[in-house]
Amino acid sequence: MRRQSLLTNRVILGMLVFFLAVGFWVFRVRQQYQPVYKDAVTAYQKGDYLEALGCDPCPPEGGGARKPYGFKHAYTISPNALDVILMMGWTNLKLRRFEEAGYYFNRALAIDPKTEEARLGAGFVALETGRGTMDITVLQDLQKRRSNDPSVKLLVAGALVRLGRDMEASVLFKELRDDKDYGTAARAALDEMFGLLGSPDPIPSQLAPLSKPAQTQVAFRASEGAIWRQAGGAWEKFYVTGVNLGPVAPGFYPASPPNRYDTYANWLRLARQANANTVRAYGLMHPAFYRAFRHQRGEGGKLSLYQEIPADVPPGNDLYDPKFIEDTKAQVRYVVDALHGRGEVPPRPGSNSGVYDGDISAYVSGILFGREFDPVITTQTNLSNPSKKSHDGKYVSVVDATPTQVWVAEMLDFLVGYETDTYNAQHPVAMINWPRTDGLFHPTESGRTNASGLDESKFRVQPAFRAGLFASYHIFLHYPEFFALDSTYANGRDSQGINPMAAYLRELRARIPYPLVVTEYGVSNSMGILDYLPSKWNHGGHNEDEQAQILSRFTRTIRDSGCAGGVVFELLDEWYNSDRIFFDYQSPHERATLWINVLDPRKRYGLAGYRTRNWRLFTGGAAGWQSAQTLYSGSGAVRSVRAAADEAFLYLRLEAPCPDCTARPGARPSAETTSYVIALNTAPSIVGLEKLPFGGVRLAEGAGFLIRVGDPASSRLLVADAYNPYETTADGKLVPKAAFSPKMQDSGAFQDLVFPLHPKRAGRGVNLPEQRYDASAMPYGTSDSSSTDFDTLAQWYYDAREKAILVRIPWGKLLVTDPSSLRVFFGFDDAGVLRSIPSSGVSVGVFAVKGPGGGDFSTLSVTESFPAASGGTIGRAERLTWDKWNGWRPETYPQIYLKRSYNGVQKDFADLNRP
Repeated sequence: MRRQSLLTNRVILGMLVFFLAVGFWVFRVRQQYQPVYKDAVTAYQKGDYLEALGCDPCPPEGGGARKPYGFKHAYTISPNALDVILMMGWTNLKLRRFEEAGYYFNRALAIDPKTEEARLGAGFVALETGRGTMDITVLQDLQKRRSNDPSVKLLVAGALVRLGRDMEASVLFKELRDDKDYGTAARAALDEMFGLLGSPDPIPSQLAPLSKPAQTQVAFRASEGAIWRQAGGAWEKFYVTGVNLGPVAPGFYPASPPNRYDTYANWLRLARQANANTVRAYGLMHPAFYRAFRHQRGEGGKLSLYQEIPADVPPGNDLYDPKFIEDTKAQVRYVVDALHGRGEVPPRPGSNSGVYDGDISAYVSGILFGREFDPVITTQTNLSNPSKKSHDGKYVSVVDATPTQVWVAEMLDFLVGYETDTYNAQHPVAMINWPRTDGLFHPTESGRTNASGLDESKFRVQPAFRAGLFASYHIFLHYPEFFALDSTYANGRDSQGINPMAAYLRELRARIPYPLVVTEYGVSNSMGILDYLPSKWNHGGHNEDEQAQILSRFTRTIRDSGCAGGVVFELLDEWYNSDRIFFDYQSPHERATLWINVLDPRKRYGLAGYRTRNWRLFTGGAAGWQSAQTLYSGSGAVRSVRAAADEAFLYLRLEAPCPDCTARPGARPSAETTSYVIALNTAPSIVGLEKLPFGGVRLAEGAGFLIRVGDPASSRLLVADAYNPYETTADGKLVPKAAFSPKMQDSGAFQDLVFPLHPKRAGRGVNLPEQRYDASAMPYGTSDSSSTDFDTLAQWYYDAREKAILVRIPWGKLLVTDPSSLRVFFGFDDAGVLRSIPSSGVSVGVFAVKGPGGGDFSTLSVTESFPAASGGTIGRAERLTWDKWNGWRPETYPQIYLKRSYNGVQKDFADLNRP
């Protein structure tokens, strides 16, 4: 009885507590959060989302702390109120704070899994981020119940796009085009999926019906050592003169390329005017590209297309991974369907997607499959699949081959078979290859064996494959190293002299029984150098005239070697791209396409480039400098100092008479040369040296760099040892400083800025010394193409007419890791990873000096300084600052310009295209 009484009392007590809690909630807590919540909803409905979100606690405002308000305050009062949680999600979603929005929507679903508003919000987060689930069945069921809700309609359309059902999605997007809230998003989605932005075409209503002709369509074929095309019912030789067209531009990456039709139309026009007859696409491009390509053919353009189907890196480096094979075959089907105007391609990381509704198959002169396979992949595939020795295909066969060669034959056979069976059409096909996996033996390649190669001579074309096989090679003389280390190539010759490419192509042509097209070859006109070659055709360091000359030599070499054509790498500079040591000096990496480190060779292969916004400042004349920042004005040796910045350079203009500046490199400077020293610091008061090595002068904020101009023979840039990323070891090696944290020091040395490239190397008949890139050199010249001093490598110039010294310093030389966000180098962590910090601007001090030419600063005396010294010390130097940028509007987009190499290729291609 006592137990029952206790139990009864506990139940009654529990109920009493529960009702008290409910009462407290209803009459106290709920009443407390509701007024705050209602005010926040009012702000949300007005579109003032920051005000609606509010704060709790709030930062100080004016004389004191602001009273908490908004959804954040309501959430603090009642963290489990579903209406508050949902509005926290929707407000963060409106502010594009997707991670925060997702958190609140998921929290709402944890409280009540049936909450439709939470499902809807979580769907929008998944749509925006590409992460999370979008169950199309659930969403379509929701649409049935809320058929007039445009947000649900938009979400269903987005889910269909993720599934690759674009045509279904387009119906919903069309219905939303005039919606006041979602019309803009719907129109943008239609433009994106069809590539219509900037296009004259209407929105397609459906894909063309499948048309399969009775006779196999072959517009191009590869045979008898050449590529052939149909012309008036007969076959004629088609020598390939092509350009590679990367889907990138400043502000873009290949995984998120431009989506404007008129952008691609302009690029194709440049290719056509260069007298190219072919453009090569590295993979499936944005739908806007194919729309523009089809239009250029309809407008009388003669460009054909080399379409690549790239292969990814397989899991475990095994090409026979079953899922990898299925994914690869799916990519083949998507690309072939797209070329025939029946492509509906789902999104995939790193790849383009959308609707490809235009049939351009008649203009495709070749399909390239694969990638530049690393020998690690070919070796592992061979080890893991020893039984794979042959493939007896209907179109492509291979016997007595390595497993990797068998896999390639199987994929090529599938490619030809799918196009033939589906469209009764064929195109010449080739596997992508390069010297690292050619079928030749190179004794200077460490661990190189024939088994790791991809030997085209093993493949056999079956009678059913009428379009035929050809070979596709990417050839750059700086890599692999056997071009420089093997005397067969290093000392190879043509009729004009040393030519490693000619020697290699002769050997390659003798082995390959199919037409050979060099689908990538080129030379960079970067200011920096990453490889010094015995032929002097270095990887970088060429001005535009040299780039044009070397490229012309390569173009003729390819033709004279009996190849079926060549495709220049590349039409346009790729700002996003980077090579070896310069990659690390781009931090943060995701912003690398917003600026250009002109030292990096990988960024400067284009026949055309992009003008940075202040490029004219280095062409002479004072007019363009009027809007630049004036740092100093005077009436003595230096009358003014102005500074500016853009995506590539720091610019300086010193109005100063400089009679010795006009001397050309190699001239003997006078005993008392008039020159100027510029002290720069990208992190004032944080890094650098206070004591300067001349005139007994100190800079209170330190100097990270010194630049001397005045004598072209000895003008240089030096870096403070306290900021130099590199040091020389006891055995003479130049290496990055371990766990390096730069700082400001009282005194030290200013050193040459030198990047380590290669140690000493011994090859087959060739020994190469240690290689370093001297970034301290300051070449003389101007960007004025009409001047006899025109040189695209130039970094300083004396404008005698204006009596002004012009300087432009690449950001890479100043160790600026991202000028778009004002970040600069700040050493290496314990793992050797580069660190960067935000900069407050670049401090600039200018000194007029007297003394003999050369690199000895201690002999210089200061005649004038800006700012003036007090007691031998300069306090705060003026700083150049600029606005950060995150991209460009269409009207301010970097302007394309044609390099001299473009004109050279234009002439060479015209000659080669003559019958």
